[in-house]
Formats: sequence, C-alpha cells, structure tokens
Amino acid sequence: MAICPLPADFWNQEVFNLPQKNRAELVLAINPAGLDTHRREKLAELLAQIDPRKVYLELPETKAAQAISIEDLTQEDLLSRARVLTQWNRNNLVLQTLSGADMICEVSYLKSLAYRRLRKYSDARDSLTKTIELCDGDFKRKALFLNARIAAMSPSETALEILNDFLADRPSDNYTDDVLLWKAHVLKDLHRELDASTALEDLLKNHPAGDMYDQALFERAFYFALAGQLDAALDLLSELSTAQGVYWRGRLMLYPELGSLKPNSDLKKQAEGKKILRELAEKSPASYYGYFAARLIGLKSFAKPGKFILPKSPELQADPIYKSLLCFKKAKRLEEAVWIVDRLARSYTSENERFVLAQEYLDLNRPDKAHQLMRDAGLAFPRFNSDMAFPWRLSFTRAYPKEFLKAARKQKLPLDWITGLSREESKFDAQAISWAGAVGLCMLMPSTARLSESVLLNPETNIQTGAAHLKELADELVHPLKAIAAYNAGKAAVKRWVAQNPADIPMDYFVELIPYEQTRNYVKKVASAWLTYAWLEGRLYKGLYSIQNNGS
Repeated sequence: MAICPLPADFWNQEVFNLPQKNRAELVLAINPAGLDTHRREKLAELLAQIDPRKVYLELPETKAAQAISIEDLTQEDLLSRARVLTQWNRNNLVLQTLSGADMICEVSYLKSLAYRRLRKYSDARDSLTKTIELCDGDFKRKALFLNARIAAMSPSETALEILNDFLADRPSDNYTDDVLLWKAHVLKDLHRELDASTALEDLLKNHPAGDMYDQALFERAFYFALAGQLDAALDLLSELSTAQGVYWRGRLMLYPELGSLKPNSDLKKQAEGKKILRELAEKSPASYYGYFAARLIGLKSFAKPGKFILPKSPELQADPIYKSLLCFKKAKRLEEAVWIVDRLARSYTSENERFVLAQEYLDLNRPDKAHQLMRDAGLAFPRFNSDMAFPWRLSFTRAYPKEFLKAARKQKLPLDWITGLSREESKFDAQAISWAGAVGLCMLMPSTARLSESVLLNPETNIQTGAAHLKELADELVHPLKAIAAYNAGKAAVKRWVAQNPADIPMDYFVELIPYEQTRNYVKKVASAWLTYAWLEGRLYKGLYSIQNNGS
C-alpha cells in the first residue's frame, strides 16, 4: 500500500504491489511494451497462470515463456512472436519460431537477420536471396542492403558484384553512400587503390548530404597522405570539423608521414600543427583524439572539468508524481522510488529534465540507470567543443564500484579501463544480451568465457571473467588499444592486422587502419571512456598508454 500520494491507477500500470482485488484483471491490462527486463520477467510470472498465450507471444524472451508450449498458432502469431524475439536478440528462438512459417517477405528477412547475427553467413545469404526474389518495396530494399553488408565483410570479386548490383539498382538510395564506402574498402583490400579512390570521389560528389560523407572525406585525405601529397590531404582535412579531422590535420602538419613520427622539416607547419593539437587537447582532454594530441606535443597538465550546476525543471518538479517521489525517498522506500523515476523518465525528455532524473537515479544508488538515461538522451559523451561544465558525473557513473575494483586489483588492470570497457559494452546493464549473443556487463560470449548465459548474467562473475579475459589479451598484445580491439574482434584478427602492416607504426595510424568499422569505432569509444574516468579522478597525467605501437 502506497504511503505517499499517487494517482489511483499508478501502481496498476506496474507489475509490483498490485492489490489482490481484481489482480488478474489488472495484470492483463499491463502493456509489456516499454517495460525493462526485470519488469518483463515479473509480468511474465504473473501472467503465466492467467494467460500463457499472452506470455508466449508478447513476452517470449522471458524465463516463464520458455516453459510454455502453445499450439494452433496462426501465421501472424508466429510473426508477432518473432518480431519481439528479434528486438531482444534471441536469434535461435527467432529461427525456431519461424521454422514452420510460410516463406513470405518478413519471415525470410527476419530469418536472414537472425542468421547474420549468429554469424551463419551462408544461411543468411540464402535467406536474403529468397527475400530479394519474393519481395518488392522496403523488405527487398533492406534485404539488398544487408546482402551487400555481408558481402563487404569478405573482400572478393563476388563481393564487388553484389555491391555493384546494389549501386546499379539504387543509385540514389539513402543506403547508397554506405555501399559506396564498403566498395572502396573492398577495392582497397583487393589492392585496387586507384579504383577505391574513385569510389570515394563518387561518394563525395554525388552524396554530399549522406552520413558517410565525413568518413569518405577523411579516407580520401589519407590516400593523398599515403601518396606523399601532403597539401592535398591537409586541404581535405581542413573541411572536417570532427575531432578526427582536426587531429589528423595537426598530426600531419607536425609529423607528415603516417607511418612514423619524424618531425616536419617545415618549421612553420610544425608550429601550426602544435597549435591545432594543443587546442584539441585543451578542449577535449579526455577524448581519444584529445589524449593522443596531448601525447604528441608533450602536454601533461590537463584542465579539470568545470562544476556542473543541476538545472531547474519547473514542469517536472511541479508534477504531483515527482513530489511523491521525494516522499518515497524520505520514507526510505527506495525500490518504489526507482519505479517512479522510471515512469517519469518515459514522460519527461528534455535535457534539463534528463539531468534532474539522472541525479535522482544516482541518489537512489542506481548509477546504471542514470547512465542509461543520459545515453538514451544522446549525452553519453560531450559534444565536440562543448563546455567543460558538462554533467560528467551523470554520464560517467561508477556502477558496481566494489565489483569492478575487486576485479581490477585481482587482474592488476587499471580500474578506469575495465569500467570504461563495460560502460561501452553494456551501458552497465547487467542483464544485457547483444545481437550477437554476448552477455552481461562486459558482454562476454558464453563460448569465449566457457560459462553459460545464466552464469554470465551474474554481475560479479561477469566482471571477474571480463577482467581476466582483458588481462590475457593485454599480456599477449602489449598495447592496451590492441587489447581493446581484440576484445571486440578477436585476438586472431588483431594479430592478422599487425602482420599486414609495417612493424612499429604509430598506434594512431594503426587504429585508423583497422578494417572493421565496428572495431575501429569501438576502440575509440572504449579508450575515450577509460580516459574520461581517469580524468575525473585526476589520473590522466600519468600517461596511460603510448602512441608507439609497442608502448604500454
């Protein structure tokens, strides 16, 4: 029974504290959409005896649903279940559910998605071929795009044919710039650099508003730099306001060779490069590029983050439900208070409201929810050139601090490193399951960890196992950024990239050469999170890793 005033139907919309009177009716009225993992599991338990069909179709990823068998399902029932399972990354269950379904457009596409996520690429291509043959409209478009994406992962003449077929069929699609960029990568891997450069030119000329434009511009600049055409590379980089573009413009002015740190003989360009890098390091000291900029120019003093003052949110703070939240906090009814913040977060979405609600989560000892709220609002990382008075503590919370500290000490790893990795892997969601099947706070594959999914969902076990795996990679690969890359792409892939490139090239260049876009971006995100945690604790000045390939 509520001890603080709330609207009469408030608890009826949740899955806890439901009154016994009319309990079944109230449970049936709850909409599963929008509920978090914990609530969905609880709702499934309550519904299992009342309406098992609803559990099977609308909560199919839950433990309760796994114990239920329903017969006489329609085609739409199977599709409905598979859609939910796809959202929750239950790929094997998607395939199991659709095994008896008629082969229509959506069925074949959902199956191809599941196969791709399970890395069963041959099966995915077969299913995509059926989708392309069967369908028109959006399903065919998405199937063509996914087929091109899979093809680009294995550079070959056949892959080029698939990419060219997409480009010929859809020369002005929203996906076309993506496919052109992949084509350039495939051509480069096939040692057809001139053709790769032409593909980038095509993208830049014909898709200036595409979301791949900046990356294509950057890669085009790299081609000029590799060819020794420094001025042409710098001209292109000057068009980029991204941290990546600013960093490499300064870097090439200071050290004009991508593969070495030999200073520029042009002293004027040296000075200009140092100026650019200093400005980047001062504005974004704890970012991937800002940190490397500081290391290049020998900067060891980093400005502290400014004090963030929590804003007011009159509309939120006048809400009777928010006032009840304060009452529940005062009464030490913290679990109910968290439920109330969850409800408020679904209704109040401005930045100032997010700041206030994230702070409420922190006050209730739920740093994981504070971080997830900030991330969902696009505030996981400060915007480039942002004010130093960013709400760092709200975006870079310390979830599970005791568990992370214990694992870091046991493995002799920097606490900020393993914390930053988990932040980017799972958003500190201990029950997270990725589209590829990785599990928990450190997103471990059961096959890698040699532990079951249920065991890996235990926070302490997951953190300890993740830290041990990261330590093993770090010991073998030496440089932390290589270990981070291997955590995402696998040790064998990183060793292959090391063998393919000249020995001892600087790490900033090595990272840009990582052929997997996901891994390349992952390294930068994890490194930035690690550096930010170190910055907030005053540890950034220690020099956490070197720009040298074999440095520590």
